[in-house]
Amino acid sequence: PYLIEPQSLFGMNTSYVSTHIARTEVNTVTISKAFVMNDLFRYEIFRLNYMNIISNRAQTCYNRLWTKVPEKLEARIADFILSHIERPSGEKILKIKMEELANAINDTRLGVSKALNGMQEDGLLELHRGEIVIPNIERLVP
Repeated sequence: PYLIEPQSLFGMNTSYVSTHIARTEVNTVTISKAFVMNDLFRYEIFRLNYMNIISNRAQTCYNRLWTKVPEKLEARIADFILSHIERPSGEKILKIKMEELANAINDTRLGVSKALNGMQEDGLLELHRGEIVIPNIERLVP
């Protein structure tokens, strides 16, 4: 079982921010916010598990804010990609243009293009128009 974006249930933005695509047949269960509030929150184990999930997410995001930014461009690109995923396993597809990525990591489009092409030659990722496919995200983890 996998809970998709539990942090989107409450707060300022209650919409999903990511797109999830199943590679195999899946079954889903959708639970309304009203059911969570009126029924599930009655159970202490649900409240504790939900708070642990949200706390873990918040702590992970907070810790990322304090990690040192790598100097090498390829490492900054990998850091950017890793900071935008929830689970560092399997294939990931990041929909982003090189210009946007360059702005996000404070570099030039040309520098990012060269670094990405080098990473592609090393088999770390695949470049497509407007997206970066990472076949095995574990290879980007330092």
